[in-house]
Formats: sequence, structure tokens, C-alpha cells
Amino acid sequence: MLAEETTYSKLLAELRKTIEEGNQLLVSAGELAKMLPVPSENETETAPAMDLDDYRVLLVDVQTTIREVKSLLDSVEKAADSPALEKINQLIESSMDKAGKEGEELIDLSFKRGALLTLLAVVALLLAQILFIFVKRNLQT
Repeated sequence: MLAEETTYSKLLAELRKTIEEGNQLLVSAGELAKMLPVPSENETETAPAMDLDDYRVLLVDVQTTIREVKSLLDSVEKAADSPALEKINQLIESSMDKAGKEGEELIDLSFKRGALLTLLAVVALLLAQILFIFVKRNLQT
């Protein structure tokens, strides 16, 4: 797990950078949307054309975001193919199997002890009733 820590930290750093670039893209798209003219039904004049610089800025932001997403996907793929990750998965799987077996054994033991306790309670009740009958007969005579 420690060997994979650097891979995961790089992956998280790239993810953070991708999210930041995505946020910048959203801000740019929002600004571009604000610049778009919204014609009204009564408007007869033509709206001014959009500036080409706005399109260029948007395309640069989209291109940067695409590069970041591609880099993130490459990092995720590299981390998924890591042999250390396979060892961790096997360790988790064996631990879960062991915990399941121990849980089953604990449930079986609890059931057996509960059944024994119930049997002892029935025997104690039977002995108490026999003793009560015996004492009752001795007191009447």
C-alpha cells in the first residue's frame, strides 16, 4: 500500500488539476454565454456578431481540459494495472473470507451455548418441581 501511495498522490494531484481546469472551462463558458445576445420577440435589429477571440479562448480551455482528462485516465489505468494493487485486493479478499469464517464459528458457538443454557434451565425447573413436590409431601405428613 505504501508503494502505491505515490501513484495515488499523483493521481489525486492530477484529478485536482483537472477539476480546476474544468472549473475554468465552466467560468469561460459562462462568460461566453453572457455575451451571447438573447433576441426578444419584438426585436427587429440584428444582434452583433460574437468576437472570434471569445471562441479562441473557449477552444483553448476545452483543449486544456481534454489533455488533463486524458492524463487522469492514463494515471487511473496505470494504477489499476499495478501488481501492488492486485496484492492488496487479494489481501482484502482473504481477510474478508477469514472474517466470514470466524463470524460463522461465533454464531455456531453462540447457538450451541444458548441451546445448552435452555436445556440447563429446563433441567433446573424439573429438579425444582420435583424438590417442591418432595418437600410438600414431607410437610403434610
